[in-house]
Amino acid sequence: MSMGKVVTRIRLTNHPDLDTLEAGRIPAAAVRTVELDALVDTGATELAIPREAAVRLGLRRARAARRRDGSQKTCLTTAGMAPSGARRTMIAIERRGLLVLGSALGAGLLTGCASVRAPAARDQHGAQAEDVFPPEDLMREHGVLRRLLLVYEESARRLAAPAEAAPTATVSAAAALIKKFVEDYHEKLEEDHLFPRFRKAGKLVDLVTVLAQQHEAGRRLTRTIQQVATSGAVGPGRPELVTALHAFIRMYRPHAAREDTVLFPALRSVVTPQEFDLLGDQFEDQEHALFGPAGFENVVAEVAKLEESLGIHDLAVVTPA
Repeated sequence: MSMGKVVTRIRLTNHPDLDTLEAGRIPAAAVRTVELDALVDTGATELAIPREAAVRLGLRRARAARRRDGSQKTCLTTAGMAPSGARRTMIAIERRGLLVLGSALGAGLLTGCASVRAPAARDQHGAQAEDVFPPEDLMREHGVLRRLLLVYEESARRLAAPAEAAPTATVSAAAALIKKFVEDYHEKLEEDHLFPRFRKAGKLVDLVTVLAQQHEAGRRLTRTIQQVATSGAVGPGRPELVTALHAFIRMYRPHAAREDTVLFPALRSVVTPQEFDLLGDQFEDQEHALFGPAGFENVVAEVAKLEESLGIHDLAVVTPA
């Protein structure tokens, strides 16, 4: 024991196993139990345990959400019900080799021991991490898209002015990022996980049809932008590039706005609560597979470099006098 830190030995038991034992359907040796050293906090509602301990206790995943720092929070549950009828649910933070468990019934779940928890996950600035649910995740990815549209807009302005140097390298880099992050990742999530659910539910079908068509149109525009920008965008190619950039901007601003205000808020109405939460798992797994553990932050950093290359990185510049 040291100042400000108390560790105690605790025992965690699968409560439905106890109910089954009391009913005489299993022997005492079949009750799943683990003993662990835990950090005591009198105001805590969570407990960090090794993943293998959760497996030994027979916990299963009920739902999931992502924290802002990139860690995964998964709700685990036993199959049984508490005497009050409330399901015993446990909260888990994965991706760090530990599971952080918190009882929906409060500290009473940990019968005979103090309330315990591990330190809460924190972001890179030391602030406590918060959950990021699927609609918010998709909306912040739209924030990346909107910043890339600003890059396109400034590039088109310069390309339309014969006296300005053509920022072809910046346009090429922005188009590559749009293809990698927006088209091959973000839009793929929508096409694989959102659009089919809305179609199946018979909701917003006309909107989903137009959005899917615009995804295809956007990919055609991206191919044109990449081809022309790579060739140098000088001479006759310059007006073609400007036209393609303006068309992309013109389509994707209302596209993203309609998804943010209509489609994403309606997501909960076409999925079960469990499906809604598990989408966070699927989104994160795909993001990490394509971009690494700090994928979103790295993409934002790439966008910031593009903005800086055009001199549009200082937000204060656009503040009216």
